[in-house]
Amino acid sequence: MTELDDEIVPEVVALIAEIGVNATITETAATLVPSTGAMSGGGTAHSNVKATPPAEYDSHYIDGEFIRSGDVEVYVNGPDTLGFTPKEGWIVEIASKRLRIVRVVALSPGNSIAAFALQLRRG
Repeated sequence: MTELDDEIVPEVVALIAEIGVNATITETAATLVPSTGAMSGGGTAHSNVKATPPAEYDSHYIDGEFIRSGDVEVYVNGPDTLGFTPKEGWIVEIASKRLRIVRVVALSPGNSIAAFALQLRRG
């Protein structure tokens, strides 16, 4: 960790804890078993994850392809606090809505990931 990590990461963790809402992030099947054609892994639900309330994208960012109308963004803590790294395709349940992660951006002030920005979409 760098000096910047030492200062910023605890602040991010505290802020998300203060303003965050409870969410559940569920891993989806990720590995193909060639002998059977079945998918294995996934299904693990990480409950009581703190996430910032979902925020809609400003209309000038919506291009209909990369960011669609109805997409929202939330921030969750980095892997050291979460204990895992969210991945595209996983499901987030937040505020009684079930959304799919379509983009994960790691936010790093130095060597450590302080938080992840998650772009979420219905369906």
